[in-house]
Amino acid sequence: EFLTALHAWLREHHVDDWDRRGHTLLWHAAWGSVYAEFYAPPEHWVQLARDLLARGANPKCCSLLDDTTALINACIGAAPLEMVPLLVDAGADVRAMARYLGLGQTALSFTLKNEESEETDEGLSTRDRVKIVHVLLRAGAPLDACYGNESAEEVLREQERKRDAHARDYHFAELKRVFHGVRAAKGSYARYAK
Repeated sequence: EFLTALHAWLREHHVDDWDRRGHTLLWHAAWGSVYAEFYAPPEHWVQLARDLLARGANPKCCSLLDDTTALINACIGAAPLEMVPLLVDAGADVRAMARYLGLGQTALSFTLKNEESEETDEGLSTRDRVKIVHVLLRAGAPLDACYGNESAEEVLREQERKRDAHARDYHFAELKRVFHGVRAAKGSYARYAK
């Protein structure tokens, strides 16, 4: 029912039409989590994103308000493990910077800051963040200036200061190793992964 209604809307509109705030349907689908509770479960948003991309939706679409991209939304959305690779494979810009909270932020910074909450089931586990970080780095996401002027390593240190459990978390240590390895490979994930 949900997808049927959206497909009916698409028959009358261009796939990249914006709403009054400058957001496309793909931008909304990538986020999904805000709507999942009221409209449809995460898997419907992933299917919608696939359908939109197949119809030619621009994977580099961004908000006219703050330049937040569909990829950034996917990193904090309802189904990041499915949505991030889908958008990256479709050509989303991993280097794009959103002017969120007055800072330039990349998809990498949103991923690193999207921590699993101790009170709710929202956010990403460190294991899932490692998976998404690999996708972003493989596609060319830079480690430098991913959160304002802060590097990915600085963002990680900030997260570690916030939560003592990270010191004992294998996956958090893996993020540190990956960043160190990419730096040692002169910033190239491809050289690091060899």
